[in-house]
Amino acid sequence: MIVTARHCVFDSFGTRISADALIFRLFGAPEVDILVTGHRATENFTEDQLGSTNDFDDYWYLTISQAPLPFNKSAKDFRAGVPPGSMILVVGVSLPPYIIDIGQDDRRWIEAVRFSRVWGAQRFELAHLPNAPPSKTAEDICIYHRSPTYGGMSGTALIGVERRAENDRIPLLYVAGLHLRSGGTHDWLDSNAQCGVFPDFNIGLVLPRHVLKRVRKGDNLSKAHEQN
Repeated sequence: MIVTARHCVFDSFGTRISADALIFRLFGAPEVDILVTGHRATENFTEDQLGSTNDFDDYWYLTISQAPLPFNKSAKDFRAGVPPGSMILVVGVSLPPYIIDIGQDDRRWIEAVRFSRVWGAQRFELAHLPNAPPSKTAEDICIYHRSPTYGGMSGTALIGVERRAENDRIPLLYVAGLHLRSGGTHDWLDSNAQCGVFPDFNIGLVLPRHVLKRVRKGDNLSKAHEQN
């Protein structure tokens, strides 16, 4: 199963993108197509609830065909966010090299994957924001960061980086959340911007508790699940 941002699979009118139009590929096996077999409504939305999505509920499940690849991750590789001040990585396809360098050739997509370890690639303390987030919930589950991102990166995993010792050359990496959007104003946001409007930041969401619950139950994320 794939977890991504809900607004990536629904347009502003609530029309859902057909699963048949989607293919999933992994960084570690960039030429292997994993078919998306269907949609699965999340705990906060049903199939007939369309329209705009607020920040807190902006995630969605996609079921996939059985992946012809090993999958050895466990619950310890997924956490509800990262501590403020901690490094995060946003790894995804960058539009400039995808368009300019490889001419939108999907067979070479891996060549356009980018990430940055700049100082801004961290979960910022709330004190760095120009004003407080809209609510206590926003303070707890919204991730304010400055990792370089481009349009089309919504739904990308936010990767937490943990060094257990100063001289630890191989840090522990774990999935901490989802990148949602830039922090600026958008026509479709209006009252849906529950994480607030902060133009100098990007905004992510900690892994929702329902997602973590699935992981801890041993949900095998590499295999297909029942379809709605």
